[in-house]
Amino acid sequence: MDTIFFPTQIVPRLKIFAEHIILATIACLTAMVQGKYLDLTLGHWQVALTTGTGAGILAIIFSIGLLKRYKETKYFTALSVFVATFCADIWVHPTHFGGPFTEALSTAAFAAVISILVSIVKGKK
Repeated sequence: MDTIFFPTQIVPRLKIFAEHIILATIACLTAMVQGKYLDLTLGHWQVALTTGTGAGILAIIFSIGLLKRYKETKYFTALSVFVATFCADIWVHPTHFGGPFTEALSTAAFAAVISILVSIVKGKK
């Protein structure tokens, strides 16, 4: 039985949470300043970390019952990163460019690409 309360399930889910925070935060920071990292402020960090935390929480929810898929395929992980980051980005702040979903889509896509690249480096199938 795959539940979040089993001790063997807690550590993998904490890893999923941390991975989503890192990927979403990096992608959000990049999108907000459009790659101009010297323009980052504490306000940007606050929004990006809030987005990352939201993505991490959503990833934990997504992982219930699906933990095996997270472990097996980089594409499932990237899809989860995309959806969680997109939802969290829309929830945390309004767009800074384009239409209402433009920034959230670009942030989520960038987070998914980073996820795939990290998975390749780690040797994940």
